[in-house]
Amino acid sequence: MKRLLIAALVLAGLGGAIWYSEKQEAAKTAQPDTKAPPKILALKEEDVKQIDLERAGEAPTVMVKDDSGKWTMTSPALPADVIAIASLSGLAASIPSDHVVDDNLTDLPAYGLDPAVVSLKLTMKDGKVNHLRIGGETPDKSSVYASVDGDKHLYAMSSQNRDTFNKSARDLREKHLLSFDPAQLSRVELDVVGKPPLEFSKAGDSWQILKPRPLRADGLQVDELVRQLKEAEMDISADDKQAATAFASGKPHSTARVTTPAGALSLEVRKSGDDYYAHSSALPGAFKVTPALGTAVNKTLDDFQNKKLFDFAFDEPSKVHYKSKDDDKTFEKAGTNWLSNGRTVDSVGVQSVIDKLRELSAKSVDDVKPATSEIEITVVSKEGKQTEVVTFAKTATDYLARRGTEPGTYHVAPDVMETLRQAVTGVQEAAPPAKDAKKK
Repeated sequence: MKRLLIAALVLAGLGGAIWYSEKQEAAKTAQPDTKAPPKILALKEEDVKQIDLERAGEAPTVMVKDDSGKWTMTSPALPADVIAIASLSGLAASIPSDHVVDDNLTDLPAYGLDPAVVSLKLTMKDGKVNHLRIGGETPDKSSVYASVDGDKHLYAMSSQNRDTFNKSARDLREKHLLSFDPAQLSRVELDVVGKPPLEFSKAGDSWQILKPRPLRADGLQVDELVRQLKEAEMDISADDKQAATAFASGKPHSTARVTTPAGALSLEVRKSGDDYYAHSSALPGAFKVTPALGTAVNKTLDDFQNKKLFDFAFDEPSKVHYKSKDDDKTFEKAGTNWLSNGRTVDSVGVQSVIDKLRELSAKSVDDVKPATSEIEITVVSKEGKQTEVVTFAKTATDYLARRGTEPGTYHVAPDVMETLRQAVTGVQEAAPPAKDAKKK
């Protein structure tokens, strides 16, 4: 008993020592690092209401934040890149220094601080103005000089931070030519010069082709077009006046339109030489854009047609019926097994058929009316809620397929259909379960 008491006291002592040690470490962690270089500015970013950014030899760029926290550019009056300005504001409010160069700065011009290379005036919610000056490079060119009016210290600051602040109005303006939420679009139109106009409508999450005629759309391709329009940006390295002149004299290329709950937006693209220029209904002027945008809007109906014959995608069918003059086979799911004419068949073989149906695609789609069908394939999926019937008529060169009464005729290669036929006929009855050798 005495030994147990001693052991308990020893354990209690160790526990107390560990607790005290951890408490001391936590206290050290909570204290600021006295060896860390001081911050040049330490402000509450949410209290910054205005930034006047001036680069040597240029007019100031003035940015103002409203009560909702949204930044606007008031001088020059341009649409603002709110993300870029918010990033600049966040860094300006809490700028680290590399080290303090001098505790008693008296000669601002000697360090390129008057006039400054870059000057930021941060006006706070209470009206106080913090004036940050960024000057020339330090002798080793690893940093730049910086100071704050009212603070006698001369700081060395990272050149990388200097580059963040060294922005023109063009750098901080909104560069996207169209602003919309892709999820809110109800309609997209694309009119390429010399090609039939295209129009797409959205029902739920699915796109449908309306023009030049109602057809199933390849949703991934329409979404890619929407993405390219959403991300279309002006090339700010190009002169605005030259871009406007090039657009005015350029050859019409294409026009894209998107319909949002707030109305329609359009983007007209023209080509001059090898370069592309665009005018947005959302912005004044015309701008140089990337060749990638020119390629993205240079599409035809064939690029957007859904050439897959079946829509069950990754839903597992519950029934597949293949009927031709030579074969008539039905595969039905029963629990974990597949049955054909009441007999269990090889599930691997049926899965091969399903995979081929899932990937069954046409070479092209048109409106040619096929002759009497020779093959009919029915797939039931989505727990019996979706039934797709596709018929096939053989021609001298390929098979013409139709999806029920839907418009559009799908041209399918003969070798694709032959591979499918072989997969169907190759499904065998499942082997009986192996007998347990131990049983007599």
